[in-house]
Amino acid sequence: GSYTGIESVSALTGADAGNYSIGTISGDYEVAKLALTGSIATGSSTYGETLAPGAVSFANLVSGDTVDGTVAVDTTGNLSGSSNLKAGSYTGIESVSALTGADAGNYSIGTISGDYDVAKLSLTGTIATGSSTYGETLVPGAVSFTNVVSGDTVDGTVDVDTTGNESPGGHLHAGSYTGIENVSGLSGGDAGNYRVGSVAGDYDVSQRALDVSITGTPTKTFDQTSAATLVPDDFTLGNLASGDVLTVTQTAGTYAQITVGTGIVVTATLGASDFSGVGGTDPADYLLPGSATGFGTILPQPSNSQTGQAGINALTGLPQDPQTNGLTGPGGPADAALNILCGGVSGTPGSASCPADQGQ
Repeated sequence: GSYTGIESVSALTGADAGNYSIGTISGDYEVAKLALTGSIATGSSTYGETLAPGAVSFANLVSGDTVDGTVAVDTTGNLSGSSNLKAGSYTGIESVSALTGADAGNYSIGTISGDYDVAKLSLTGTIATGSSTYGETLVPGAVSFTNVVSGDTVDGTVDVDTTGNESPGGHLHAGSYTGIENVSGLSGGDAGNYRVGSVAGDYDVSQRALDVSITGTPTKTFDQTSAATLVPDDFTLGNLASGDVLTVTQTAGTYAQITVGTGIVVTATLGASDFSGVGGTDPADYLLPGSATGFGTILPQPSNSQTGQAGINALTGLPQDPQTNGLTGPGGPADAALNILCGGVSGTPGSASCPADQGQ
């Protein structure tokens, strides 16, 4: 400090000092404050929390003096939307803002600074269950963060981890999955202050409806039964996901009639065991139909009239006489020849000609 009149002549010296006495002589005195030197430990906190500056250590305090320092953090130009110091590492933003203690008045603050670190805040929250149909684009659920600092803008991008659960075509298999949704990235004006914590969600994939029809026109020769024999090429499968290949292995079907004809409805009953995946395709990814329909043909048996052997009439399914082809007119065997000549159309009993437009 500055002191007035505290200097005085306390003694005289010299060869003639004895000839003099000390009168009223005084002077002032000034003591400059000692500029403190030292260091400040690196302070740290998590984004959004109260700042915690490091402690100051003075290097040149006079022994016996009591002096403490208050450390402040200069956040100028580094605040987020919520007025918090942004996450990151800062050099020299800590400083001594004030001195306290019994001897503080004897000191001034020199050039003392310190660094400060702000850790990113780990986000918590939930992700809604996402869902889609097998083979379609995945639709993740939306993320909801529970600890974003009020005033900040942060959004999350949700991805679905399909590792180990993909079909050969790159589709997530049908089923329910726990915890495979996750936040893959953050966006928004304050995203840089946050990191992704343990935020996960579930995902459901429903089976894809498979369309199956019989398009191969199953064909057989009349045999008095409705049984149809089918091969994989008789079936056409629709609504398959890209890259998937399935075949139908059902070999049995049923004609809607047992008589000769074309365009006869053919039905095949299908079960899960009647489908086979090719190249790793899994039928379980599909909602499989219980049946398939199409159209088939039943051909007449070759005529046995020249072989003399008994057989089945391809039109009626009844046993036939090899001499009459099994077709008798209303008049009995006498009209058999007429029936043969007339293509199996009965004539008038005892007549020698075919009905109109039926003659050969």
